[in-house]
Amino acid sequence: MAEVSGTKIASFRGDIEDLRNNTIDRATFNAARNEIVDLIGEAETKKLERRLRTELSQGSNDLGKSRGGMAKKKGPMQMAMGGMANGRQHMYLSRGALVTDNLNPGLKALAKKRPDVVKKILGK
Repeated sequence: MAEVSGTKIASFRGDIEDLRNNTIDRATFNAARNEIVDLIGEAETKKLERRLRTELSQGSNDLGKSRGGMAKKKGPMQMAMGGMANGRQHMYLSRGALVTDNLNPGLKALAKKRPDVVKKILGK
């Protein structure tokens, strides 16, 4: 399999964007896609197409960099980083977040067994 050049990737990205904006027809797009399939194969083309569509939907202009990371929420319900447990990073509500027992059935069940813990969570 041959390597696809950055120019060809940029051109293919433009074709995907044009197809999304209805400025080219499906046949023209398929012809461009088939050129890349001939170079790198169907499976790799699907991966490339999926990556480019994701980048376009996220508004990324940089082809080489991933836009990873956790989404930031605005307002008091933002999550904060917790500790590691069982090999996984856990999260908790950040300072100023509201916890109400009428929205959380698990908190109601906990209140039956450990009312002191629920009182501490709710800040009462």
